[in-house]
Amino acid sequence: MIRLKHLLIEQTRVSPTTYNTVSIETTMQTLTRDIANYNPNTGYIAITNGNLWLATQRSNSLRDLLLQPETQESIGITRPINPNWIRIQPPTVQGEGQANQKVVGTLQARLFRPEERQEEYPYQINYEWHEINNVPHILVTKQGLGAPQPHNVNKTGANSELDVNKDTAVYNKMKQFQNKIPENNTKILRALSGAGTAQGPVYTDTTWGIMIPVPQDLYKYVAKQGTFIYFTEEQKDSYIKTKDMITKYVDNTGIRTGENYTDFTQVRGSGDTQFGNTTGRSATAWDKQGNYNNSSQVNVVSYDKSTTGNVPGQVISGKEEKWETLDVINLDENYFIANMISLKPDTYNTIFANIKNILANKFEQEQLAFVDLAVTIQGFASTARATNRLSGGLTTPDHDYGGRVPANLWIYR
Repeated sequence: MIRLKHLLIEQTRVSPTTYNTVSIETTMQTLTRDIANYNPNTGYIAITNGNLWLATQRSNSLRDLLLQPETQESIGITRPINPNWIRIQPPTVQGEGQANQKVVGTLQARLFRPEERQEEYPYQINYEWHEINNVPHILVTKQGLGAPQPHNVNKTGANSELDVNKDTAVYNKMKQFQNKIPENNTKILRALSGAGTAQGPVYTDTTWGIMIPVPQDLYKYVAKQGTFIYFTEEQKDSYIKTKDMITKYVDNTGIRTGENYTDFTQVRGSGDTQFGNTTGRSATAWDKQGNYNNSSQVNVVSYDKSTTGNVPGQVISGKEEKWETLDVINLDENYFIANMISLKPDTYNTIFANIKNILANKFEQEQLAFVDLAVTIQGFASTARATNRLSGGLTTPDHDYGGRVPANLWIYR
């Protein structure tokens, strides 16, 4: 093969007519034989499958650029690209026209998330939730909306039983309140209280209340930790919606507010132990769709503010290293001169900027850290014929078709 530094510089300048006249039509396989007696002054060489060869060499040019030492700094990565992570796929013919002469690089990166980080969330609500099946609930405590109602048990003693008629009457009263609450999946709860004896519990009272669930998928908070639920800046409307809903159904005495937080821990019902406690307590529950005969037993876990500090955000655990496909860089006909294989030098910064932006977007969105960058490169060719014609102001080629077309056999006008 004739190396570039040994290429002759006696390219032939020809007339426009000669420049646009086909002298020889050949293929890469028969090129050396067919041009043995070629005279550049008779026209140009048309190589029917030459663009496939050019596509491969252009892929190599992108690979060589990415492996340059200055590339690491230009695209903002912490260590050089490993040559083993750059793969070149066989070229493909796409169709007619220069638009099909291109090189596409698919970027992949091996990324990880640092072991732990503290997320800061600007909007917070603090309430000593009552959790049922891991879903936080509030207890309705505003008078006239279904605030807790204590009632005496009709019978007392070791074998005390509820008076069903009295119990049903209380249920019907609470059901009226429940039906007026538009929020979904509300529950009527009944808790029994009393003292234990050798013969068993002695129930002396029942307490009735209504709980409203505050599920994450409905109220759109980003995280929950202890008694706090958190909202991002983009979730400000959800914060307001949740805060207003709770305010509507709780006794307003004791609500503390700030610019970006609402503290309900001092209101009646927050952390109430009549229905639950920190380890869980059984209560009888009725869903909105049921009736008195359709009850179920639920376990109510109620938070205690004395065991929950004012944490500012959520601790995010680490993410193991893995390869992820990021995006593609598309080097179209504007990055190469016709029939040449080298990237135009004035396109380097554009390529670096595109890669840098792709990486930055991934890091910013998911706060991931970089380990390795990989690129899968594929060249694409048009159905047009490659030639030995120089254009774009060139008078010297950057290749010789793999030793088949010496520099002195190229033409320009």
